[in-house]
Amino acid sequence: MKALKLMTCLFFLILCTSCSTAKYKVLEDIQKEYSSNNSESAYLRISNGKINSTKKVFRKLDDSLSNDYVYIFSLVNHMPMVSNHFQALVYDRKLEKTFYVSNSLENVNLITITERTESFQEEKLILKYYLNNRIEDLLSLPILFSSTEMGTNYSVLDPTTKKGFEIDNLCLNINGQILKLDEL
Repeated sequence: MKALKLMTCLFFLILCTSCSTAKYKVLEDIQKEYSSNNSESAYLRISNGKINSTKKVFRKLDDSLSNDYVYIFSLVNHMPMVSNHFQALVYDRKLEKTFYVSNSLENVNLITITERTESFQEEKLILKYYLNNRIEDLLSLPILFSSTEMGTNYSVLDPTTKKGFEIDNLCLNINGQILKLDEL
């Protein structure tokens, strides 16, 4: 009888720790919808490989967020080496709070969430464009580099509008502005 109680408790513990939050589930749905409506090469990334950091992030932030948020996710480019190092920005429109989320190359399982940072310039710029209804300006950026070793892809997901966007060609100059062809 004790073994049955123990097994039941373990089952529920595993079930609770592996469940997705509703906020994460919405992001998954946006990702699937985006993939089905776009070409095979179009893909909204919301995790870093086998380690689903986004799911972990939303477990941690679930009680701190309203349902009106924007999520910006990117893998940090360490080409030619493939890594699970990521950065993400979560902006809660209702609470007017920004959460900066990342892990490190050295410890991909340790996720850091802070409300202040000096980095995340690209994510901040993307958020500014998105909130000002100028996302198309970023989506139509010209290709500056033909190599995957340059630049990073950014996924922008908005659960309120159920829309997702993939920004491929964003590179900033040393002044934090969008790099233009004539600056190369």
